[in-house]
Amino acid sequence: MGFLSSRRNRARVAPELDDQELGRLLKSLLATTRTGTIATTDLCAAQVSRLLDQDPGDWDRRTHRISVLADFLAASRLPRSWAAREPRNATALVLHAWSQVAQSRDQDRPGDTDDAVESCLRAAELAPDDPTPWVALL
Repeated sequence: MGFLSSRRNRARVAPELDDQELGRLLKSLLATTRTGTIATTDLCAAQVSRLLDQDPGDWDRRTHRISVLADFLAASRLPRSWAAREPRNATALVLHAWSQVAQSRDQDRPGDTDDAVESCLRAAELAPDDPTPWVALL
């Protein structure tokens, strides 16, 4: 019976924690990433970019947001498409690399990360002040 389930007693910790803007973006992406059209990719990339560029210099928040987005978008084409369209965008490269690692981890293929390493190194060159590519590389 559903009402006797032990799942009701467990606390649910949302991956976005108390970041309301990230939570709203995740809900928006959930609705729009499933279609996979060109316009949808552009719209989602713009939304992600706007969120990640909101607090310049707040590297902890940025790194947390990228990690949550990468896990959320690991099965999506969005990170790869965005990085392909904007190969000189450090944010797109880091999100793509981190989502590749998340997808490899989810599929139990931990050695399949050469492209992710290359993306992280290119992102580090493009944005030397941003520690996120190095965190993703770790």
